[in-house]
Amino acid sequence: MSRFFLLFSLDSQEGDHQNATPISKIYGYRYAENCFRHLEKLRQRPEGFIVIGDAVCNFNPIYGQGMTVAALEALALDACLQKGMQKGFAHMFQKKISRVLAMPWMLATGADRRDSQVQTRGILSNLTRSYMEALIAQLPKDPALFLTFLEVVHLLRHPGVLF
Repeated sequence: MSRFFLLFSLDSQEGDHQNATPISKIYGYRYAENCFRHLEKLRQRPEGFIVIGDAVCNFNPIYGQGMTVAALEALALDACLQKGMQKGFAHMFQKKISRVLAMPWMLATGADRRDSQVQTRGILSNLTRSYMEALIAQLPKDPALFLTFLEVVHLLRHPGVLF
């Protein structure tokens, strides 16, 4: 049994966890790359076929955005369905999903770029990167800014509130 689990269980009032046994092996998640498939840009668009969730865009799981993004995509699908299934529905939906994914994609890839060896290009990318590094350095000192940052990262607020 892991040391963390034992320490955690000491605080628990729910039964005797020290004698607990796992019901299965522990599995890790090794895939940590961001991938965005721009299906709205396909030249040949299959009608009556939509793609949603990780099949369109998957994120590094460290950011915890996958389920929220899937829920936002489901809301977008509902909005499209409310308008009716006219010709071109699948393409209209994929375009809408692309717009829904723009902000979470920017957040995830921007954070990964900050921690990687990838060199950014262009004045805007370099300015944004410098600004974000300065902002992140302030987070431990400013609880209000930290809360706002968390709201942005968890897709509750638009990144524009940080600028």
